[in-house]
Amino acid sequence: MLQTNLSTRPFYSERAVLLALAVVALAVLALTVSNVQQLVALSKRNTELGRQVAAEFPRVTFFAGYILFQRERWYQRLLHNETAFAIQRRLQWAGMTMVILPARVT
Repeated sequence: MLQTNLSTRPFYSERAVLLALAVVALAVLALTVSNVQQLVALSKRNTELGRQVAAEFPRVTFFAGYILFQRERWYQRLLHNETAFAIQRRLQWAGMTMVILPARVT
């Protein structure tokens, strides 16, 4: 015979599950912050490399790729296509030329 109302409390270790979810959420948040910090540092280093190359070769042009999907999803745009435009904005702000070339993916 069941002594508990299973509709309101399906298992006894609810606090343990909530604690585990909180730990996982904090770990994901910490990894996200770490990744953002690395992205910013790499972006700054990339711009500095561009400035060094531009100082040595005044008429330099940088190239990047842009992926064209037949059916583009929101996460594909975020993960693949914004990187080239972010680098282009940073280089153009520093007075350098960058060309983005499209590549079709079917």
